[in-house]
Amino acid sequence: GALLTCAAALHGVLGVSGSGSAPELAGVLGAHSEQLVAGLCAMAVLRGAPEARQGALVVLGALLDEAAPPAPYHCLHPHRALVLRALGQALDDDRRSVRLAAIRCRRMWATK
Repeated sequence: GALLTCAAALHGVLGVSGSGSAPELAGVLGAHSEQLVAGLCAMAVLRGAPEARQGALVVLGALLDEAAPPAPYHCLHPHRALVLRALGQALDDDRRSVRLAAIRCRRMWATK
């Protein structure tokens, strides 16, 4: 879903070549986790773009998907405080859909 779309975009943006297999994706996400998480957090609180905010929150939550984690948790954990701060702002969003996405995402990040 959203994570695969994001991964495809990452391949283009980061100039990574390859097939996009799960191990390759985990390596890319792990190597660029700081940039990825910081960018998604910035997008999650971006004013004037509710669809972008909601999409960023969905992808942030998908990074910790227990069914198929796309990146090793030890790569994401250092960014937990940054994510939770951004989620605090997103929880006060004007759009209900963004607030709901923030709640789901916060549930994922706060329990890890």
